[in-house]
Amino acid sequence: PLQGIWVDVQVKGFVADVSATLKYKNEEEKAVESVFVFPMDEDSAVYSFEATIEGKTIVADLQEKEQAHKTYDEAISRGNQAFLLEKDESSGDIFSCRVGNLPPGQEAEVTLKYVRELPMEADGAVRFVLPAVLNPRYTPKDHKVSITATHPQVSVGKIPYTLSLNAHFQSAYGIAKIESNCNITPLEYTDSDKIHAKVSLADGHKFDRDVEFLAYYTDVNKPSVIMEAGLGATDPAQKPGPAPPGDRIN
Repeated sequence: PLQGIWVDVQVKGFVADVSATLKYKNEEEKAVESVFVFPMDEDSAVYSFEATIEGKTIVADLQEKEQAHKTYDEAISRGNQAFLLEKDESSGDIFSCRVGNLPPGQEAEVTLKYVRELPMEADGAVRFVLPAVLNPRYTPKDHKVSITATHPQVSVGKIPYTLSLNAHFQSAYGIAKIESNCNITPLEYTDSDKIHAKVSLADGHKFDRDVEFLAYYTDVNKPSVIMEAGLGATDPAQKPGPAPPGDRIN
């Protein structure tokens, strides 16, 4: 039921902000519950999870694990659509996503956003890796099993979904080149100073391996700072006005 994966990566210096959207379709003749598992570096921090089905968007609510399972099970028992994202207890770098009561022929999209600090290799390259998704599968509602259990191996030709990935790089050090273990489009600079650049995976890429990018900055030892605009929830500080009239003591 996994149809495709769309990933947007924003690399700013030594930090990556990743947004991954996974599209599912129930090709069965009845509503199903599916479990999809995918690895993630244990230093990654998930900060957003939402799902869209039948034109409605569900934004995740952070709950204690037991309460989250209870909320999910109650929604499923009422016949409602529900999604549950959790980390596997036996492996800190594996996440699972449960898609419950997906109607026949219906599509659903889940979007996961996370950030992580990027390591530097011995040759000075900054390394980003997008782990391959493990084999998705259906599971019965009452089937309790660790999501890190053995998964059948799938040959490249049998993988039914593809990956579309766009990567944007920003570095005050200057960007010399980007290398990858996969076929990518030519590096495109988006400014004359060569501090902004982008690449994409070549069309038709099969998500059968980890996707790796090595970013080589021109002057990696140059001091720099990256600033981002806030949410704009508060007004910017105003300069103080003149003091009220009164006695002045020198």
